[in-house]
Amino acid sequence: MKFRQLGFDAVSPFGWSVSSAQLSILVSLKPRGVVYLPDKDKYEEGKKVASSIAERLWVKYPALPVLDPELLTANQIQALL
Repeated sequence: MKFRQLGFDAVSPFGWSVSSAQLSILVSLKPRGVVYLPDKDKYEEGKKVASSIAERLWVKYPALPVLDPELLTANQIQALL
C-alpha cells in the first residue's frame, strides 16, 4: 500500500512467496517487468521465487537496505528500480 501511496505501481502477494496462480495473474497484467522485494530476512528463500518469476517475466531482485520494504523512502525505492 505504501508503494502505491508514493506513486509506484505495486502488487503484494500478502507474504514473501508468490504462488503459481498469483504469477499467472501478474503475467496477465503484462508488465514490462517486476521488482521483487520480500522482507530482508526472506532474501535467501526469495531466490527461488525470483527464479520462478524470471521464467515468465523480467525480474529485478535487489538486496534491501532496510529490514522491511515498507520502511523504504521514495528515493530508496527509486534507487532499487
